[in-house]
Amino acid sequence: MALARALAQGARVLLLDEPTSALDAEAREQVRRLLTELVRRAPAERPLTLLTVTHDLGLAERLADEICVLEHGKLARCR
Repeated sequence: MALARALAQGARVLLLDEPTSALDAEAREQVRRLLTELVRRAPAERPLTLLTVTHDLGLAERLADEICVLEHGKLARCR
């Protein structure tokens, strides 16, 4: 519901904290596809940015344009 409310209010940046952690594999993939579509379908004049916190490297690699790793609270690397 929080995601739907944010989108309905026209949010341009969404902070997602472990968005798929409590989901089974099928639901996890559906959510990943949904998030990918939301970003892709956002109009160029009003892009949508997702900032996702996750321990799931597979999700990060399939969803992200850029991945940054924090170690001990400090930015360790980005790729």
